[in-house]
Parts: sequence; C-alpha cells; structure tokens
Amino acid sequence: MMSTAGAPQSRVPSSAATAVAVFASLAIAVVVAIAMGVAVVVLWYANTRGEGYAAFVVTFIAVGLFSNLVGFAALVSRHHVPSPYTLLLALIPWLFLGIYGTWATCREYFITWGNWRWILKSADFRVYELNWIFTGWLAIGISALLGLLASRTLIAGARTKKAATMAAS
Repeated sequence: MMSTAGAPQSRVPSSAATAVAVFASLAIAVVVAIAMGVAVVVLWYANTRGEGYAAFVVTFIAVGLFSNLVGFAALVSRHHVPSPYTLLLALIPWLFLGIYGTWATCREYFITWGNWRWILKSADFRVYELNWIFTGWLAIGISALLGLLASRTLIAGARTKKAATMAAS
C-alpha cells in the first residue's frame, strides 16, 4: 500500500513489529550465544569442568546480550524507527540472567556483602568464585556497552534514512 507522499507504508503496527523483533532477536541471540559458549569451552576450557562451566555462562550472557541488542535494533529499524528506550526490551532478560547467576553463585558459596572483601584479602578458596563473578560482570558490561553503541548506530542510520525519505517526498 502506498501513502499519498509516495513512501511505502506498512500495514503492521509498530508495536506488533517491535514484539516480533524482540522474540526473533532473542531466539537468534540464544543460538549465537550457545554456539560461542561451546566454542570458548572447546577451545580454552575443555579439560577443566568447573572453569568450562563458568566460561560458558559468562560467554553465553555476554554474547547473548550483544547479539540480542544488535539483532533487535537491526530487525525493528527495518520496519520503523524505535524509541531508544525500546532497547531495554532486549537488555533486561540478559541482565536478569546475569544477576540471577551471580546471586545463585554467592548463595552457594556463602559470599555476602559483608564478607566479600575479607574473601579477597584472605587465602579463602572462594576467591576463585569472586574472580569469575568480577570477570563475568566486566565481560557483560563491555558487551552491553558495545551492543548499545552498535544498536544506537543502527537506529540513528534508520532515523537518517527515514528523514531522507521524508525530505525526498
């Protein structure tokens, strides 16, 4: 269907396109994250089960977060220019997964707000878990930052393309 200005107009509402993009990008991100997690474990941690599991979880969350943000922005910007706040739809599940994983690890190894500094200072065996928690959150933070920058660039490109289309008509 063509609008009166000559630019193509979609029959799908923006909210429906956003919902489809969220689920499609989440599915794609899970597959990519699993593949990258397995690759990291096979290449670097194949002989150590505990480190391999931790590396898989960190890689899964970091890669999933990045690919979900970028995939969501790429999919939804093909239909319409989304609000910058809609990126939260792609960000929240991965951050929740990271928070849950951290909470479960801390609960399992009795790491609390009150004793984590003592664990770092002492020769306690739980420093190993804290190292993975800190390393994991560093990877998740860098991945989120890069994903947000890439997705904002895609959205800005869609906004520029839409403005050029509107100016041409």
